Amino acid sequence: MKKYSLLALGIAIVLCGLLAVSCSKSSGGSDDPTPNNQNNQNNNQGNQGNQDNQNNNQGNQGSNENTLTFDVNGATGSIEAIKFTSEAKLPDASVLKFDKHAFLGWSTTKNATSPEFEAGATYKGKSTTLYAVWTEVFKITYNYNNNKQSSEFTAIDFAKGTALIQCKVEIKDNEILVWKDKDGKTYENGSKVPKAADLELTADISNKVNGEVSAEEWQYKDYFKNN
Repeated sequence: MKKYSLLALGIAIVLCGLLAVSCSKSSGGSDDPTPNNQNNQNNNQGNQGNQDNQNNNQGNQGSNENTLTFDVNGATGSIEAIKFTSEAKLPDASVLKFDKHAFLGWSTTKNATSPEFEAGATYKGKSTTLYAVWTEVFKITYNYNNNKQSSEFTAIDFAKGTALIQCKVEIKDNEILVWKDKDGKTYENGSKVPKAADLELTADISNKVNGEVSAEEWQYKDYFKNN
């Protein structure tokens, strides 16, 4: 009988020990790493999601940035490209040099003869290249008693018919002023330039006698009668 009592006591002690271990595990002991590992995995996934969103935002911001590049179209010098999102102010051509040419503005077409945008205008659009638009400049040189004056006109002025021979020279009431080119052709002040080219003119002053050209200026008589 005593033997069986000791056996029962031993079994009870073992069961109590097992029960204590079970209670310790169920109360959140550190022996089971599963919950913490799951939380860490969830956190890592969340951080990865945030990073992806940040990268996407940066990518979207980059895709909205546009670039304007400038082709000086024959001139000397350069103009730096402009980065912009929605609009950009267009530069002038003050840093460029192009002999005997005048800057008109900018165009999306390389061979344009008139600009789409003037300097200082606001460009709204996507990335593109703008080409400088130039027009040729011509010079008129006036020679009066070895004193020279000059004026300029452009190819556009000539095309419009607004390029004029015009130089102020003081003459007497009985004098008539005309201008002669190197071939001897005569032009009055205010007449149109004959061609889009440089022009050299020399003043020719004739005296009037009783409303007629003097005898010594007979070679211009027909011209003055017709004018």
